[in-house]
Amino acid sequence: MSEELQGALLLSRDEVEQEYGLSRRWLELAAVSGNGPPYLKISRRMVRYRRDQLETWLDSRAKNHSSQ
Repeated sequence: MSEELQGALLLSRDEVEQEYGLSRRWLELAAVSGNGPPYLKISRRMVRYRRDQLETWLDSRAKNHSSQ
């Protein structure tokens, strides 16, 4: 699979938890508070995350030391 196609894949909260270690519950709470990664609300009960957006969000949270 090409890197471009892989970046466009949609991940469920369970898949994000398995691959990135962000718990499903944390993702749910972060969505309510607006502090989490961007997501797509496909239907009333279906939320998906674009891999490329999730990784960009994670990269933006990187810090060099604890005072940042």
